[in-house]
Amino acid sequence: MEVIRVDKYGHIQVAKLALTKKDSKADAMIYFFSGTRKVWAVFRNDEYERSMAEEFPNEFYKSKGMVPIYRCYCDGERVAYILPREDDESGHRYLVILRETVSTKSMKKFVQKYYVHSGFDKDFNFIMPTKVTRIARGRYYL
Repeated sequence: MEVIRVDKYGHIQVAKLALTKKDSKADAMIYFFSGTRKVWAVFRNDEYERSMAEEFPNEFYKSKGMVPIYRCYCDGERVAYILPREDDESGHRYLVILRETVSTKSMKKFVQKYYVHSGFDKDFNFIMPTKVTRIARGRYYL
């Protein structure tokens, strides 16, 4: 039996987010530890500031929380969105990575959620390498 440690949010680390060089078009890269070991390129949404200045709901978004601040690509295809979040009570700021996928057994769509809790400034610009986590499931977690 293997015991896996979780952080204070109840999450386990599944990937690392690394900054790219200044001459790169991507803002960051996400390197996953398990599975197919895919690498996602993270690009800032150029329309984010303009979309946030508009009234909601509009023709594209129902609320401000639906506007992605980053988009993730793998092998030329968009695989995920990154949305900024802020807890009203504690003021904790974090990023949620939403990836839509299809179950191979039931062919139903579901959303995988990953989280980034640190490594960005007040405008959600990445300033340092950090870890990407997900909610821990199962019984072998500390």
